[in-house]
Amino acid sequence: MKKNGVKRRVLAGIVIIFTGILALRVPIPFFNFLFWFFLGSLFMNMAAAAAMYHGARVTVKRTHPVRVDEGDLFEVTAEIENTGFVPAFNIIVEDILSCAPADKRLPRAAIDYLPAGYPVTVHYGCVCEMRGRYELGPCTLIFSDFLGLIFFTRVVPALSVMYVYPRMFRIKKFPQLIKGTAPWFGIGATRSSGGDDEFFGTRDYRPRDPIRSIHWISTARKNRLIVKEFQQQNFYRATLVFNLSQEANLGEGKETVSEYIIRIAASVSRYLLDNDIAVEVVAHTGEIVHIPSNKGGEHLGEILKFLTLARPESNVSIAEIFKEFIRFIPDDSNLIVIMPDRDWETFLTYATAGRRNISLFPFILLSSSFITGYQRPETLVRAKIRFAQQLELNPFVFSAGDDLEYIFSE
Repeated sequence: MKKNGVKRRVLAGIVIIFTGILALRVPIPFFNFLFWFFLGSLFMNMAAAAAMYHGARVTVKRTHPVRVDEGDLFEVTAEIENTGFVPAFNIIVEDILSCAPADKRLPRAAIDYLPAGYPVTVHYGCVCEMRGRYELGPCTLIFSDFLGLIFFTRVVPALSVMYVYPRMFRIKKFPQLIKGTAPWFGIGATRSSGGDDEFFGTRDYRPRDPIRSIHWISTARKNRLIVKEFQQQNFYRATLVFNLSQEANLGEGKETVSEYIIRIAASVSRYLLDNDIAVEVVAHTGEIVHIPSNKGGEHLGEILKFLTLARPESNVSIAEIFKEFIRFIPDDSNLIVIMPDRDWETFLTYATAGRRNISLFPFILLSSSFITGYQRPETLVRAKIRFAQQLELNPFVFSAGDDLEYIFSE
């Protein structure tokens, strides 16, 4: 808009100078003709601008994907339609993409001619760099007259919401999980189950139990419907525990402790669920968040939605989280803890969970690596040795700048 203002002033100056030259050089009748010609043109131009302002009714309908991943291109298709009775000219469509970098949040598209009743489609977009929930719009329509002397704007409340999910990496190698047991009710073991299901007991029949699960001998003896109960031996489950501490969130932008924790949590969750492992999430991000154990794509979507919105606003320690939830972690399961190295001593205090046949998997981030000037190779080697010596585990140790996909492929 500033450039347009400069252009108007320059054009006005040229017109004044040119008019002065004509007044001195041409006969008066010819000058009068030019004067009234330009004045009439200006009047018609202003009349056309007024008619467009009052007669054009421009609407904007925006379509776009509901979610993208960090670093992906977010593409928007906007349908601009004039529902009025006067055609519009020289329209600039300015949208607000809050998910874009600061210098690219106001994309523009130009439309030279927009007839009444005929929509025009424009495309624009941006690269989404940071996860989160973003509101798009409103759109601003900038109209101008034919000569570019008069500008007026109209705000169209075309609002919508989109989500930028954490960027996940592929996991090729992962520690061996332990098998758990879980009672379930229904039919007996079949060939497709691999023979890993064992008879567990009987119980009363419930609605929706399959007829073939009925234990007919017990039913005849007790004179009521009894079904067989089995114990599933090939049931894997894992609990992810982490804490997004405000105090421990060192680094800047995407290179922070909390962003690494979220990327690891998202990628590990996808890997486990893709391998038919039930996943539970226990986290603190300003408030305690508990996503119960489940499987499937919808469950992954629920976890990713939480990680998309999570912020490092916790003011409690991981010790308090363990104290509150350790007793609820089921036996014969796997506990994955993602934490900065400063929480390692606390983790050791609660590592006695192994007595309940809970397999422990610590994923440790070196907080000092998120501060500029640290000696990365030496610090990383010393940390791995220290963590491994304190407990008979082989923890994953991460530092700022690591290729996380490569670490999980070694």
